[in-house]
Amino acid sequence: MKIDRVLMALNSPLRRDIMTILAKEPRSVPEVMKELIALGRKVKYRESVYRGLEKLVDAGLLEKYYDKQKGIAYKLVIRKIHIDLANGMLETE
Repeated sequence: MKIDRVLMALNSPLRRDIMTILAKEPRSVPEVMKELIALGRKVKYRESVYRGLEKLVDAGLLEKYYDKQKGIAYKLVIRKIHIDLANGMLETE
């Protein structure tokens, strides 16, 4: 896991909200979008949510998989991140 990718992925309130939603349980894109709207986020385009999810997957924070009932779904794989800025190191749980 590269520290730059993780920091860039977390540098968005929308993506941080997505991670909070997925911390509860895995969800599909429409389910994530519904939760974001319930949180008061004004998300016009499903594509914005999809791009945010993919950026989090690329950073290694989420996993994308196929669920028979939901279709493509996402789940949180990293719950805690410890960043050592002095050494450029990242520890995850």
